[in-house]
Amino acid sequence: MIGLKRLKAYGIMTGTEPRPRLTSGTAPLVTDSDLTDALAQVQAASVRFTAAQRAFNETPDDATVASEFSQAQTELLRTTRTVPTVTLPQSAPSGTAESTEDWDQRHEKAFHMLIMSLSEEFKTHTIDCEDLPSIWTCLSLRFEEKAAADILAAQAELERLSLSDTDSIMDFLDRIRLIRRTLANSGSPIDDKTLFQKILRKLPAKMNALHDTILYGPPARATYDILEQTLISYHKNNS
Repeated sequence: MIGLKRLKAYGIMTGTEPRPRLTSGTAPLVTDSDLTDALAQVQAASVRFTAAQRAFNETPDDATVASEFSQAQTELLRTTRTVPTVTLPQSAPSGTAESTEDWDQRHEKAFHMLIMSLSEEFKTHTIDCEDLPSIWTCLSLRFEEKAAADILAAQAELERLSLSDTDSIMDFLDRIRLIRRTLANSGSPIDDKTLFQKILRKLPAKMNALHDTILYGPPARATYDILEQTLISYHKNNS
């Protein structure tokens, strides 16, 4: 990033500085219908992926279920890649031959610098990219797909999470911390109220008194942090 800014090519990479044009022209725009259809496909694929993942977690040894889960995962990644990138209509500024040459030089230097900075794994994914903005878009989508898959997996893990009479409370809390961290790092943090309500419903019957004390106590104490501290105290007093 520092090198790209020193070359004054960061705007070229992100598409905010289009190449100056010597002749008029317009770029094709993504229609609302195209975007709506693509997002609908992603939503449907996400639903199928969640259902397949839940079935796989329940019966991981079932070959048919495992195959359906793999297919659902592949379909989700495929539909995510097909979502068109929406940019505001932006006409390239008119320029002289000198300004166009300057843009080309900065683009060329930045293009090679970015390629050289990539690991072999990411070079493979960008092998068909012919310019700097297309490499950046390809890498952005690559990480967005991973984040989407991580979010779905973390949400599914949260739904499956349970605490029985014989389970370790501290292990239970550690799993929740991991889920929260995954969601936050993926750009979809879970809010305190939702987490509080979900975890409160997962407490076993032997904790009914604790459950009622928190649920029907002062509203200010109806937070996940308070619930976590209460469970830690319960663990210490009932080891």
